Amino acid sequence: MEEIKDLHDEESREIHDEAACEVELEGEDPSTEITDLESRIEELEEDRDRFKELAARAQADLINYRTRMEREMNRTKELACERSALEMFPVLDNLDRVLQVKDGSDLATVVEGIRMVRKQFLSALDALGVETVESVGKPFSPQYHEAIGMVEVENEDQDGVVMDEFQTGYVLAGKVIRPAKVRVGSHKG
Repeated sequence: MEEIKDLHDEESREIHDEAACEVELEGEDPSTEITDLESRIEELEEDRDRFKELAARAQADLINYRTRMEREMNRTKELACERSALEMFPVLDNLDRVLQVKDGSDLATVVEGIRMVRKQFLSALDALGVETVESVGKPFSPQYHEAIGMVEVENEDQDGVVMDEFQTGYVLAGKVIRPAKVRVGSHKG
């Protein structure tokens, strides 16, 4: 920093000397011209200092903004996880109840309880915005389906149509988060 100041002082002296020479050649009073140039130099130095300060403030504002945005994104993720957990707790509670069924209980009652828990779980997924992929009877789409096998079909209209679903697919916010695993009809005509 000291080198810059020394360099600046040296440049100021050179400008001062050049200005004095030019003024002498023109026949004007050199002290007036020098005073004007010195005041102009002071103005420019003040502008430079002000711009340096503005740049430093802008950089600090950017750093603060990035930090704040990172904090807010982390908080949003935490809230999303909290919401997901709150939707799943009742499902877990009901699964625990099913597991507490005493030996010798009616199997139909246990199966009905499991069906109710499954329905509740699907409702919880729905509340989170998760949708199931409709597959059986629909045309195969690599965007939504993963073919794990082919099935020969008699009807030509069933060629390329999903015949069986082995695993349900799910979509969240328009994005496939798990494709459905299916078998696709293949017409050998």
